[in-house]
Amino acid sequence: MSENIVKLDAMESPFLLPDELIGQHLAYLSRAQLNRYPNSNATELQQTLRELMNIPNDFGILLGNGSDELIQLLALACDMGDTILSVEPSFAMYEIIAKLTRLNYQGVGLNSEFEIDLSAMLLAIKTHKPKLIFIAYPNNPTEVGS
Repeated sequence: MSENIVKLDAMESPFLLPDELIGQHLAYLSRAQLNRYPNSNATELQQTLRELMNIPNDFGILLGNGSDELIQLLALACDMGDTILSVEPSFAMYEIIAKLTRLNYQGVGLNSEFEIDLSAMLLAIKTHKPKLIFIAYPNNPTEVGS
């Protein structure tokens, strides 16, 4: 195991739970039914998100266990042979999941400043007519955010 590094690629916190929150966390866990699968619709979480973010009830919310699952769910909603488009370099799972779900993948290179090349993107959209376009922000692996 590596030491003295901060791992940023998996959206994991490098910090432990603060001591002052441990009691609150344990109390919450004591009430949770850990022997049961959670509500697959995450109804309570969806309602909380709607309230906090003012999301209208007629707007859908798609939740998943990490970005890989969400990308796969979106890809599975496509028809075989559809195209997924993204910039390159970017998150490798866009292309991997496209291939696993028998979709075409089209990458569009970033410019020399590692920014989106708008004319190349518009041409790729016109040419390939993608069903899905993934644009990550911040874009792993080219930036750490703004």
